[in-house]
Amino acid sequence: MLSDVLEQPAAQNSRFNQIECFDTRLRALEAALFMIGYDLDATQTGASAAISEQVMDRAQEDEDDSFWNDCQTLSKGNPFRYKLTDSGIAIEGGPTFTLADISLTLMQLWTDFGSSAFPLANSATDVRDGTAPKGMGVAYFQATGANPPNTSKLAAVLEELGAIVPTAGYSARSLSWTLDLRRLGLDQGAHTIDIDSFWAEVLRAEQEG
Repeated sequence: MLSDVLEQPAAQNSRFNQIECFDTRLRALEAALFMIGYDLDATQTGASAAISEQVMDRAQEDEDDSFWNDCQTLSKGNPFRYKLTDSGIAIEGGPTFTLADISLTLMQLWTDFGSSAFPLANSATDVRDGTAPKGMGVAYFQATGANPPNTSKLAAVLEELGAIVPTAGYSARSLSWTLDLRRLGLDQGAHTIDIDSFWAEVLRAEQEG
């Protein structure tokens, strides 16, 4: 019945219908009706609108929070949260990895390693002074010029998304991966990562999950 209410023409411009997640939308409306029914008396003019605003603000916060994914760095286990967007990966508190950043980093790894394994190797000083072995840290720095240790979070997310695959003997002290050539569109002799198709698949899987 609540869904029927929200589908009425008069409700189309309400703040409830501005909530993207349908289930959150219904919970917000239900909470507003509950609070109005139990907390108001006939003398409380304007209280209904105030309660509705409070419920909507809380619902929006809940919805925003629901888009964050819990994760942790793979070597030190430092917790962080990330969000997938149309344009890349947003890390709570920064940094943001754009699709261009991701594609260029993976392409550099493809150039350096092909189908072979590569390490994290992301020491800020070693990468910048040229003494670090090739790996994700060097590839990211060469591709973007950004801080090499950022790849501790990037690697964790890309592993979750299936772009990179842990190798045999993988451990927190010995991190190494190979590129998933099929998912990245590199298994048919291609010379460029099909980042758009890969990302569309990632976003579709998240929506369905």
